[in-house]
Amino acid sequence: MKKITVTFYLDSRLKPTTIENNKKGKLELYPIYVKIIYDKNAIYIRSRTWIEATANSFEQYLITNTFIEDETFGFIGYTLKMEYLDIYNSIKLIDEFKIKTNRKTLLVGISKLTQSAYYSLLKTLQERYIIETAMLTGEEKKYFDFIFSFNIIKNLLEDIAKIEDFAKVDLLPLIKDNDVLKWETLKLVKDLYPIEMTFANFYYSGFTAKINAANSKNTVENFEKILEVLKDLINYFIESVQNDIKEY
Repeated sequence: MKKITVTFYLDSRLKPTTIENNKKGKLELYPIYVKIIYDKNAIYIRSRTWIEATANSFEQYLITNTFIEDETFGFIGYTLKMEYLDIYNSIKLIDEFKIKTNRKTLLVGISKLTQSAYYSLLKTLQERYIIETAMLTGEEKKYFDFIFSFNIIKNLLEDIAKIEDFAKVDLLPLIKDNDVLKWETLKLVKDLYPIEMTFANFYYSGFTAKINAANSKNTVENFEKILEVLKDLINYFIESVQNDIKEY
């Protein structure tokens, strides 16, 4: 694997935000930036934490991993440690799949791979449906028109369950086993992982073992089918990232 370097720094070259502190007087806060080096390309971006800090506060963070509270602004629950992992794993995945990047496209790849894993896989499933059903006619088209009549932005199975709960009508037998399996796979991902977990972090989370443990009450055959669907969606999404990068 090629070397990946992700470091945070305080960009004191920029105009600071000046605040008055009752005890410390005037304080100058600077934004935190990220320096990313991969495959001989170096890029500099503003930290997505949007944290601004004094030089003293940032120096303390480098030593203790904690900022001086009254000399730091911008906390939104998203930490530098989380951002480091998001960026590092995104580039690690880019490296693993040998996706060619330059300074500009590396940022495109990071942006794509730091999106929600669940919504990335959901979007991928929707795109697959659209491509695979574009030329259908007759009863097959009616079936997929029925599928798309639900709010598949959430989960097809959840909508069907709500209809059964309210109207006492079970529509699940109308859904083909292969389609049920796809939505069961997505539901499992949604149940096992936080919705904000990034695609790259999900990929390196050991999802095979976690899904196997969650699926322990079912048959090995079902586990293998779920894993096959999931890996297919993962590979398709990574391929879409590669294609997006090629367009730049």
